[in-house]
Amino acid sequence: MSDPLGQSPLGGGPEVLKDVLQRSQSAMQELNVATRHSLEAMAVSVQTAQRGAEAVRAQTLSYCQQVAQDASAAAHAIASAKTPIEAFQVQADYSRKWFEGYMTALRGISEAMGSSVQATLQATQNAMPSATKPLGDRPAHAEGGVES
Repeated sequence: MSDPLGQSPLGGGPEVLKDVLQRSQSAMQELNVATRHSLEAMAVSVQTAQRGAEAVRAQTLSYCQQVAQDASAAAHAIASAKTPIEAFQVQADYSRKWFEGYMTALRGISEAMGSSVQATLQATQNAMPSATKPLGDRPAHAEGGVES
């Protein structure tokens, strides 16, 4: 009578079990490495996004300070106007200047946000290139790989 513990129902005995355990251990190591790379890529991405957000915040704050200064100057000029026509002219000039400044600031902030998003994506791709490739571009594993 043969030893039932020494043989696998599929045949191969302890060698098959050893091979399965080695493959499982290898897969777990690969998963750990991939997880570490994902976390590192996320950290780099968050840091890059934070720098972009700080740049946008600084531009927005600068714009708000300039608007407050311009509004104060316009209010003083309107208050010191000698005629209603002069006051309306100051108000019209201020409105035109405000609109032009708003459009310039909006364009600058939009560009800064776009650059921030682009830099964040680039940082993620640089930190973890294999994870950011489309599935069809990844190499298939010998067994159970991704089919294109």
